[in-house]
Amino acid sequence: MDAEAVIAAFERLHGVSVCLHDVGGRFVGRLDERRRRHDHRLCKAAKASGQERICARFDAAVLRDTAMHRPDGFAKVCHAGLVELVVPQIEHGVLSWVLFAGVWADPGLPDAVRDRRSPVRLQPAPALPAGWPDLLDALRSLAARLSLSAPPPLPAPTSRQEAVVGFLRLNHHRDIGLGDLARELGLSPSRTSHLVAALFGRPFARLLAETRLASAQELLRCTELPVADVAMRAGYGDLSHFHAAFRAATAATPAVWRRSGRQI
Repeated sequence: MDAEAVIAAFERLHGVSVCLHDVGGRFVGRLDERRRRHDHRLCKAAKASGQERICARFDAAVLRDTAMHRPDGFAKVCHAGLVELVVPQIEHGVLSWVLFAGVWADPGLPDAVRDRRSPVRLQPAPALPAGWPDLLDALRSLAARLSLSAPPPLPAPTSRQEAVVGFLRLNHHRDIGLGDLARELGLSPSRTSHLVAALFGRPFARLLAETRLASAQELLRCTELPVADVAMRAGYGDLSHFHAAFRAATAATPAVWRRSGRQI
């Protein structure tokens, strides 16, 4: 099944734009890169007003955390006052990808663009079209079809080492620490620290940094995302920190590394 063709057919049928945030990397090389980010004209207008970094932070933190608690989908209003329908795909208890349909401008939130702290709103918004619950059902069906077209998810981890690697791969974009891994493993932070050191020969903080660096390099190599977007998606909350960490590891800036194809 051609995932791009299936999504395009959905867009023509329902008259909406569809975006897929590939959190777990299941659609790498299978979808146009523009499909994997919010490329709608209204989103571009919000980003052009200087909010691109805020958009990335909103997606990586607030929205993804909400999606984990709403697996059947929901209507949301972003910080810029734009409305979409959202259906997350959760595999082995972690967020694998998120499907969006929209975008509509919410006339009921005239100050939303200025209020950059506003949370995800789960109530139906004034901008949603009539019959939006039916459209949400259709989006769920699209998600089910896409799930069949994507490579199979990774199996549930069979060892503590695999569990640690899987946790980092799927959560490195978030603001996580040793305590989060400890809760995932059902251990104390002290026990988790000793376990990580024994399994990998280095501490959790270094493993997390390595995972984020590898994620950033993959995005730089395989996409045309702006460096600021790469930083946010790889888990670097601050662009200057990303540049410093990247240069320390590769002796090159992200932009130079992308152009030269240099790898560590």
